[in-house]
Amino acid sequence: SGPDAGYIEPGRARSIALGGLHTCVVIDDGTAQCFGDNQYGQLGLGDVLDRNGAREVPGLTGVSSLALGAGTSCAVHDDQSVSCWGRNDFGQTGDGNTQHLAQPRSIAGLAGVAQMAVGMGHSCARTNEGTVLCWGRNAEGQIGDGTTTRRATPTPVQGLSGVVYLAAGFQHTCVLRDDQSVLCWGANGHGQLGFAGNDSARPRRVNAPAPVTTLSTVWDHNCATMSGVAACWG
Repeated sequence: SGPDAGYIEPGRARSIALGGLHTCVVIDDGTAQCFGDNQYGQLGLGDVLDRNGAREVPGLTGVSSLALGAGTSCAVHDDQSVSCWGRNDFGQTGDGNTQHLAQPRSIAGLAGVAQMAVGMGHSCARTNEGTVLCWGRNAEGQIGDGTTTRRATPTPVQGLSGVVYLAAGFQHTCVLRDDQSVLCWGANGHGQLGFAGNDSARPRRVNAPAPVTTLSTVWDHNCATMSGVAACWG
């Protein structure tokens, strides 16, 4: 084990997260190890050199979960704070700037986070209170604040509550609520919001034929389980 081991000891991996071209693993001691493409510093190692073996992210501790996107990485810590790093051309690391980050940086003012989701150019956080904040690219309305203005810091999704699961696609975002409904917003060029029409900068309810129990989102489509049956759209 350690920062230069290149592998993860059997039995020590707590969870794994997959990005566009990189992978990170939460280790049982609360650290994280990453490997793969590192063009934007998304491995968090302080450089932009690719790694074909796992390397420990320096200074990253107390990690409870990870979320990876297209060149961006985020960690939720045991104290429910969030750190992000990597690609940041749209402000998706949430630090208020648009410069790529090769090392994790804590997002100021973001607390009580239960889950993170990262898309192509945007990131979102689900809080313990069931609300959602997003930041980064917003040209398709994927931030959900009713505008298409890019946001470099966490911005509340308007009128959204009771969220129990969060998922981010290429340029859209979806949530599962405690009433087993699904809402999506952002790009809709392939029908990924669950209706025929234009992009939406505000959450729109998906007309599911039955209560939804699980939700998964990737690229330009979504899938859900409803009464034991799988259904997809997009």
